Amino acid sequence: MLNFRAILVPLLLASFLLVAPTASACPGCKEAVAAADDENGTPEQSISRAGAAYSYSVLFMLGMLFTMLLGFGGAFYRIYRKARLQQAAQLVRKAE
Repeated sequence: MLNFRAILVPLLLASFLLVAPTASACPGCKEAVAAADDENGTPEQSISRAGAAYSYSVLFMLGMLFTMLLGFGGAFYRIYRKARLQQAAQLVRKAE
């Protein structure tokens, strides 16, 4: 009888390989590639569209990174501040 891992690992690997082509580019880059195939545009315009799409995707990813860091940092600060206030309130109650 085959081991469970011997079946699971190749199955997961195959599923990742099948999904990879559909997730290979961001939506902005996909739109730039599709616009590059447009017959009305010149090759120079399609190259500038692709470059703009890459630039916007990088800016979006950096923005998401800093937004998440700011959100988690703010949440941790609120938790820390609340804990300090509770600790100060307990010290006041003990002093009374």
